[in-house]
Amino acid sequence: ASDVYKRQSYLCRYHQFGMHNFMDGLIIGVSYFVSIPLGLADTAAEALHGIPQELRDFGILVHDGLSPKVLYS
Repeated sequence: ASDVYKRQSYLCRYHQFGMHNFMDGLIIGVSYFVSIPLGLADTAAEALHGIPQELRDFGILVHDGLSPKVLYS
């Protein structure tokens, strides 16, 4: 893949990553505000949803040519 494609992929995925995590945090915060059990359930659901998603994004970025060392830092 070309360097331009790698940079675009990196920026696009991390922009989406930031917005997605911001919204998740907002939703989890509101659910705790409504009730503690709802907040705990929402946190568990988000963790079960988020872990595979993060692994997928990591795999895509490594496939696009980014070093795992760079992604861990």
